[in-house]
Amino acid sequence: MKTFYRITGLICAVYGMVILGILGMGGVFNFFFLAAGLFLMALSLLWDRMSVTLKKGLTALTVVLGMLFLIIEGIIIHDAVSPTGENADYVIVLGARVRKDGPTVDFKARIEAAYRYAHDNERVMIITTGGKGDDEHMAEALVAKNYLMNMGIPEDRIIYEDRSTNTQENIENSRMLIEGRGDDPETSRVVIVSASYHLCRARFIAGRMGFRNVETLGSNGLMILMPHYYTREFFALIKDFVDLTFFENQTVLN
Repeated sequence: MKTFYRITGLICAVYGMVILGILGMGGVFNFFFLAAGLFLMALSLLWDRMSVTLKKGLTALTVVLGMLFLIIEGIIIHDAVSPTGENADYVIVLGARVRKDGPTVDFKARIEAAYRYAHDNERVMIITTGGKGDDEHMAEALVAKNYLMNMGIPEDRIIYEDRSTNTQENIENSRMLIEGRGDDPETSRVVIVSASYHLCRARFIAGRMGFRNVETLGSNGLMILMPHYYTREFFALIKDFVDLTFFENQTVLN
């Protein structure tokens, strides 16, 4: 275990510095891999001074947490690679950060995935979601709508929802828009478009919001960031499961 902690810690620390170099220090979770790496390397340095009982306890904890991580990540990856059926009634594009020059790489990938689906399925309506953050010049939903129209999707096929601030509100407000059109969210075929790592959590939240016929469509951003985002989803999925199962009025993560 000493060698495992040392090598794993070194890999995590190096990757953590890469994450901070790309994403900056704006998010708390951006420090996760660096902190985890330093912690694991510290364990390796202290390993020989530990009692046998402590070593066994740490080993058992590492195995249990590792198995839990692999199981949940397997569920997340399953949704990320699941095929998407044709001829849905609605496509819901989950919002993401925008900049003055347009959508971020992640958001652009979501919008383009929705465009490809809408291009191949001409009867589907697209719902773009996301309000205007304090550091954003325009609502995310409107940015996505304009981007889709510039790519050739007619305006009458796009509905935009510009009040939501997180995933739960994205989906809940989309449900109200579908109901407002006279359709039943429980029977309508819905495809949720988001980053591939986010799809499992989005499907879970949609189920709690009353959608019963949901599929997902994933997009990928920078591959170097995928381990970071998939690891973040491990914690976010657990938190949202607890919040929506035991504390239904709590706000889920973005």
